[in-house]
Amino acid sequence: MSTDLESRSRELLERARTEPDRVDVSAIEPLLEADDGHVRHDALRAATLIADDEPDRLRPIAGVIRARVDDPYPVASSTAMMALSLLGESHPDAVRPVAPTIVDHLDDPSPGYRFRAASALVPLAEPYPEFFVERADVLVDRLVAEPVVTPIRTEAVREENLSPDRIKTREKAREADRGRSIACREILAHLLVHVANVRPDALADRLEEIADELEAAEPSVREALVDVFGHVAEADLSTVELPIDRTVALLEDDDPTVRARAIRTLGFAGAADAVDSLRAVAESDDDEAVAEFARETADWLAETE
Repeated sequence: MSTDLESRSRELLERARTEPDRVDVSAIEPLLEADDGHVRHDALRAATLIADDEPDRLRPIAGVIRARVDDPYPVASSTAMMALSLLGESHPDAVRPVAPTIVDHLDDPSPGYRFRAASALVPLAEPYPEFFVERADVLVDRLVAEPVVTPIRTEAVREENLSPDRIKTREKAREADRGRSIACREILAHLLVHVANVRPDALADRLEEIADELEAAEPSVREALVDVFGHVAEADLSTVELPIDRTVALLEDDDPTVRARAIRTLGFAGAADAVDSLRAVAESDDDEAVAEFARETADWLAETE
């Protein structure tokens, strides 16, 4: 029986690779209940290809795919989340029931699995912001804990006397993991933007920890984290102390988007002490739009002081 299921799953996967529109979706469901993890994984890979081609067709078996998020075969679990991330783009309600379990996978040991878990949550941000508000602390914890995989030290690998091909394979794998870890951090940061937009007070006690991530963060992550500060500043919460000094430091960031968002945050925060720094940006910034924004914000803060 196992051999028959393996054959069926391989055939179904091959068909999905070449003609996903001709795969009988109902044939996937029994394969997802198979005892063999390889069979379940192949079936989920086929489901992912179908979801990428025509997600509506996957809706009838969304329940059995959700059940595989906690599959004991790790690669099957990861692929289930990949399928749900694609299905969720048009049917976020099909992902929502298993969202708490997906959040639990954000601390998976594998950068790739963490990235797939984070990706599966993205479609839920707009329709279900309160879900993330309730888990704001978890998102901050995961952002702080999410390691950025460093580039491999080639000389260290060569000390192991590996062949050039093995060294190249390791380097490529390491670089792929680095890309996934950065992408996961970016997603977590953007989910925190949604939290700050809906309930800025939910992050009031975590702003310093978030600010600690700025220095080593990638530009895309810094952009999102400054947006978090901007939403909190815009809410004008009297009990919240914004990291103003950290925000002023971002006026010298290499990324013009980060600089512009820092200016916006300082304006919302009514940071009169930042007027001189803003005027310096207005005089020296190479980006005309950023320079003008800094000038306008400095003038406004000076007038309202």
